[in-house]
Amino acid sequence: MLALSVAGASAAPLTSATVTEAKNDVRFKPATAAERVAKLQDTVTGADTLRTGERSLAELEFNDKTIT
Repeated sequence: MLALSVAGASAAPLTSATVTEAKNDVRFKPATAAERVAKLQDTVTGADTLRTGERSLAELEFNDKTIT
């Protein structure tokens, strides 16, 4: 049995992510602008979208420093 204590722990809300890698067909659509090719250091927030095509990948670093 494994018990974890989370007392006093509070996670920061994930409010933004930065594109740290983009391979092949990665598209970024800001909430208030047209879709375009994603660039390194694009910041994704709120209603923005990031889309990957076939055989493509994107890596994001969130404001809490987690990477996906």
